[in-house]
Amino acid sequence: GTLPLESLNIEQLQNVQKSTEQEVQSLTEQLTQLTTAQQRILSSKRLAKEFGKQPEGKEILLPLSGSVYVQGKLCDTSTAMVDLGTGYYALKTLEEAEEYFQRRAAVIKDNVDKGTQALVQRRHMYDAVTSVLQQKMAAAQAQGAS
Repeated sequence: GTLPLESLNIEQLQNVQKSTEQEVQSLTEQLTQLTTAQQRILSSKRLAKEFGKQPEGKEILLPLSGSVYVQGKLCDTSTAMVDLGTGYYALKTLEEAEEYFQRRAAVIKDNVDKGTQALVQRRHMYDAVTSVLQQKMAAAQAQGAS
C-alpha cells in the first residue's frame, strides 16, 4: 500500500522529493527523445511520399557524409531502402515504406502518451510532497521559535 505523506518526517520527505524530482527530469528527457524520434519518422514518411513524385533520371546530390556529396541520378522511384534499425535495411515499395513509418509513428505516439501520463502523475506527487514538506518545516520553525 501507500504511506500517507504526513506520516513521513522532514528528512524522509526531502528524500522522496529528491527522487521524485529526478524521475520528473528523466521522464521529461525521455519524452523529448521520443518526440524527436516521432518527428524524424513522420518526416521520413513524407519524404517517401514525395520521392515517388520525382521523375526517373532526375539529377540529385547524394550525401556520403555530413559534408561530402556525390552527384547521382534517380533510376527507380518506386522503391526505397528503409532503415529498420540496428543496422538492418529492407527494400520496400514507397507504399510499404509509408505504412511502415506510420506504424512506427503510432507506436511512438502511444509511448509518448503513456510517458506524458506518468510525467503528470510524478509532477503531482512532487507538488504534494513539496507542500507537506513546507508545512512540516514551517511547523518545526514555529515550534523552535516558541
